[in-house]
Amino acid sequence: MEQEIAVIDCGTNTFNLLIASINNNGLKILIKKKRVVKLAQDFDNKIICDKAIIRAENAMVYFKQIINESKIHRNSVYCVGTSAIREAKNQKDFIDRIKTATKINIQPISGLQEASYIFNGILKEKLFSDECVLIMDIGGGSVEFIISKNKKIAWKKSFPIGAAKILNRIQPNFPFTQNDKKSTSDLFQNELIELITAIEKFRPQHLIGSSGSFDSLISIRNKITPDKNRQHLDNRLALHDFNLIYRALIKKDYPALLKTPGLLRMRAKMIVPSIMLIKFVIQKMGKTEIIVSKYSLKEGLAFSILTKK
Repeated sequence: MEQEIAVIDCGTNTFNLLIASINNNGLKILIKKKRVVKLAQDFDNKIICDKAIIRAENAMVYFKQIINESKIHRNSVYCVGTSAIREAKNQKDFIDRIKTATKINIQPISGLQEASYIFNGILKEKLFSDECVLIMDIGGGSVEFIISKNKKIAWKKSFPIGAAKILNRIQPNFPFTQNDKKSTSDLFQNELIELITAIEKFRPQHLIGSSGSFDSLISIRNKITPDKNRQHLDNRLALHDFNLIYRALIKKDYPALLKTPGLLRMRAKMIVPSIMLIKFVIQKMGKTEIIVSKYSLKEGLAFSILTKK
């Protein structure tokens, strides 16, 4: 009988539930759910506010119900907390409240642990082999970069400039003004010095995006581009298509972003800093296409657990 586990990724903007098992074909995904929690809302003093705690508690109670209905044993439930939770001054109180409500214990993980799980998931998807690639995962609170060479991690780093944090720091208009764009670009240039150095050192040949905003780009591309005109497979985004989407989104106000075909409402506000960050990385790498992985932290964690059992 296949071992089934539940993995919960408590991110800064969304909480994600994955129920999965493993078979000869790899990860067998049984259930995937997500809930918007916005832990970074009013997070300037690194305190998760009361409203965010209520949203998080409601999300976890909902996940717990699904886990119970799926008959997952409590010892097979794994829950990790990323950027906002690992930084929160009221981390213990937050974790205790969730545990009281659900009997689920959130384990905060470091940015480097997060990067390792992301790499583990994407490696299992077999999107690359021995070539040098740059993997990018944009969260609400942090963004993780991993450079792989010969299917091993050659360099990794987590930077505390996820999409929600960029919005909090820049406080931009929608659409972004020229000053907003310059402030965002300056932020990337100042915060990502180590990434720029790593790109220059390793010269990665491909950019692999991990789910999230990258999924949105593929979804938008599929809505605006007829099948016969697509130049690549569904998990590949040509530079031409990315630039087309970028130019369209960067001009939109918030109501227009909400109406963008293929873009989930929960990603409408954060898609703009995300695509600006992706464009920044592409420019540092040189011309490239984007390969989009359907796996991220939760799948990598699931693989790590299930292959050890």
